[in-house]
Amino acid sequence: MTKQEAKDKFEERLDNEYLELFKNDKLLIPGKELDWGNLNNVFKIKIISYDKEEVKVTFLVYEAAAENKVSKHTFTLDNFFIYNRDHLDALYKAAKEYDSKIHTINDYIATDCKCVYIIKDKNNPKYYVGQAEHGSWRLLDHLGNAKNYISKSEYSADEKEKQRNIQKIDRLIAEGLEYTLRFVPLEGSGYSEVNALEAAFIAYFNSYHQGYNCTRGNNGPGQKEITTKLTD
Repeated sequence: MTKQEAKDKFEERLDNEYLELFKNDKLLIPGKELDWGNLNNVFKIKIISYDKEEVKVTFLVYEAAAENKVSKHTFTLDNFFIYNRDHLDALYKAAKEYDSKIHTINDYIATDCKCVYIIKDKNNPKYYVGQAEHGSWRLLDHLGNAKNYISKSEYSADEKEKQRNIQKIDRLIAEGLEYTLRFVPLEGSGYSEVNALEAAFIAYFNSYHQGYNCTRGNNGPGQKEITTKLTD
């Protein structure tokens, strides 16, 4: 990977506001506080420095679970995942909310566009974030998978294998999960790619570590800090 490719990968994850700040050298400035994620969790960080030549960011991580615990890290840009919490908060609040106990699939037809959708457990502060080329069609997939789920413990080996391929969120819906649903269209979201929008919302809700997502999304946060073979 070249240094330019590492920079491009970082920029692909950003919303328009953060992208403009980055291009004007106003995002990764000393003292800037940001929301950051890796394989372990999501954290608050403070930028120490950004080396433009080596595309490396050095920053402090504040451990929420451990009072006064701070650690220092350096990441190359391709592995550095941040998200704009205020922007995502505004997108989520602006999206229309549907209730699984009130609305039907016919109510979702207007959301038949490329989007990210967010399922919220009404009885537990947990979320599931997904992406779709057609929002309402993707929800039909979830409902169809839920109908195919067999909650009984007594089923054949073939049926057991089928159950393994059913997502956790689909199993929960099959078992009567009460949820609300919101769609955030890619168009007008401030993101250029739906993968970036999905990964940002998964981090925003921390729905991989504390919710129903089984992955951190495509182009989401990674664990590796330094890509050692960045070329010019």
